Amino acid sequence: MRRSSAAPIALVLMLSALAVALVPIHPAAADPTSTNNLDGTSDVVWNFSNPANYTLSNVRVAGGLATLRPQVTWWNSTTAADFAGPDSATNVDYTTYPGDIVLSTTSGVSTLLTIQPDPAAGLDAYLDRGSVTLNHGGDTTLIYDARGSTNRRPILQFSLASIPAGAVIDDAKLGLYMSAAAANPSSAELHAVTPTWAEAQVTWNDRLTGTPWTTAGGDYDARVIDVQSLNAVLGWKTWNVTQIVDLWYRSRIPNNGMILLGSAGGTNLDKTFWSSDYAVDATLRPKLDIRYRVLGATGEYISKVGGPGSLVAWQSISWNLTERSYVSDEFNGV
Repeated sequence: MRRSSAAPIALVLMLSALAVALVPIHPAAADPTSTNNLDGTSDVVWNFSNPANYTLSNVRVAGGLATLRPQVTWWNSTTAADFAGPDSATNVDYTTYPGDIVLSTTSGVSTLLTIQPDPAAGLDAYLDRGSVTLNHGGDTTLIYDARGSTNRRPILQFSLASIPAGAVIDDAKLGLYMSAAAANPSSAELHAVTPTWAEAQVTWNDRLTGTPWTTAGGDYDARVIDVQSLNAVLGWKTWNVTQIVDLWYRSRIPNNGMILLGSAGGTNLDKTFWSSDYAVDATLRPKLDIRYRVLGATGEYISKVGGPGSLVAWQSISWNLTERSYVSDEFNGV
């Protein structure tokens, strides 16, 4: 019996001691309230809803939550030294133009793309002054003749949909395979066609059935894309079309194709090229050889940390759609 009565006495003494220890002796700001439960225990509560129960130092209490108060501070990054040593920088350049961050001109390898459409995809014909209403869209040949009375003008259009997005056009050449030629040479000028036309409808008079050219024989830009001297040597003849293909690709001007023309006297100047409908040897059809690169399209710069609670505001952000620079005037000063 002595052992069973001793345990309750010890327990009461322990709880009583605990209750006494939790009663605040010297109240101060933010001290808790204590409630004696009359069973040897006490509930201790800190009440943060009453400002009289606490003091604040660099903290904020709202919605039942206590948070650190933001500290207002600032710094400027305006020099190369400021931008040096970031937390992270990927494909950006902050040394070429001190004080600015620009996208690095990182580029992939040069890629050759040959666009050589078949009869289903090819768009080519020739305009025939000797037969002003005759369509040659299904012919296997494209005939060029610079003589006034028998003037014939090849007209072609290529889709550029196979060039990937974000590419830079470094070089482009139009290739036509000349299969027959009169001995007399001729300077064949390549021009950009200005309105739309249809391969199966185009004639010397009309670009579409019932829709005439503004000027019979085709409407085209007066600027010469390139000129090639055509002699009697058969084989591939090429014209440099880099600038016009680049303008088409970047949607600066509509892609309505090209027309080949010249002017001369009465001598025989006929030159014959294979068209996209030529079935004997598909490698001899008209083609565009395009060399392009894809630039690094994205960059990331994570600035150094400004400190706990720092507020950051960008003062000036600008971004160019392209870093491409043209060394020469696209239209020779026109």
